[in-house]
Amino acid sequence: MISRYASLRQGLVGAWCPSLGASGYRLIDRSGYNHGVLTNMDPGTDWVASGGKLALDFDGVNDYVLLRATTYSKALSICAWVKTNASTRRESIFTGQTSSFAPNLYVHIEPVSGSTAAMNFYSGGYYGVSSSFTQDTNWHFYVWTINQNGTISYFRDGSGLGNAATTYTGSDFTAADPSIGAINQLAGSNFTLAGQIDDFRIYNRALTPSEIQLLYTGGRGVGLMPERIKHRRKTTAAAFNRRRRILIGASQ
Repeated sequence: MISRYASLRQGLVGAWCPSLGASGYRLIDRSGYNHGVLTNMDPGTDWVASGGKLALDFDGVNDYVLLRATTYSKALSICAWVKTNASTRRESIFTGQTSSFAPNLYVHIEPVSGSTAAMNFYSGGYYGVSSSFTQDTNWHFYVWTINQNGTISYFRDGSGLGNAATTYTGSDFTAADPSIGAINQLAGSNFTLAGQIDDFRIYNRALTPSEIQLLYTGGRGVGLMPERIKHRRKTTAAAFNRRRRILIGASQ
């Protein structure tokens, strides 16, 4: 990892990135903590090429990726590259619980009117974004952040959309049955994703706007794999002259 992306590893507690390689029924957590299990999904058809990279395709009916129970800090960031198939339905990105219609941690994209949508966070109550956007079927980068003071902020494609009208006053999140793409006990209802996900991450801190911009401009998978660094070979005057004599057939 080179220094440009070093901060993108700090506080990373989950990184599921299909574009880094298909892995059958298992979705590898690149942070090493919590590998996911493809549920009601077919590895032969749900690993798809999209936008020049691999992604996981969710059918909007009962597909989801089940994760292991874990605890996330109150200050956190949830990031995902998402491509939806429509603009007229609620698109679930992540939930931490399945016991009721009121999960303790749930983020989604929700239509407002026509093709206009909003980002929302739910934890015992909705915390909606104050600025909506036009939803389409292209790839977009979404980020939900909560800082230590409970302020919830929303970002789309690297730009801030605004803050929730009220702050989150709860504590850390105990994700009893976390899943990507649906609230799994409610799969088949209006709590699923019809579309594709790539590079889904969770941090136990609120990312800064500059870090969010770096994630967006770097694209899907940025900073998750070591980069190749090209080393320039030093050429001394003696070495250059020796190669020149060889090329022109001169004696050494």
